[in-house]
Amino acid sequence: MYWTVFASFSMFDFFADAVMGVLPFYWLSKVVFLLYLALPQTYGAYKLFVNWVDPMVTKLDETYEKWDFL
Repeated sequence: MYWTVFASFSMFDFFADAVMGVLPFYWLSKVVFLLYLALPQTYGAYKLFVNWVDPMVTKLDETYEKWDFL
């Protein structure tokens, strides 16, 4: 689950140049967020996967199956 959440975050992080101009402590908040994901005491990756990533993937999958004509 960690790698799935990390990959989702990496897609956002790809556009970090635009974010760094607005948020001066972007890199510090990125490190804190990655620690939250990785530390076993917080279950951060599990919480984000269950609450955000899995529902989005499920919705995309349902949409794909709806429009799949083959």
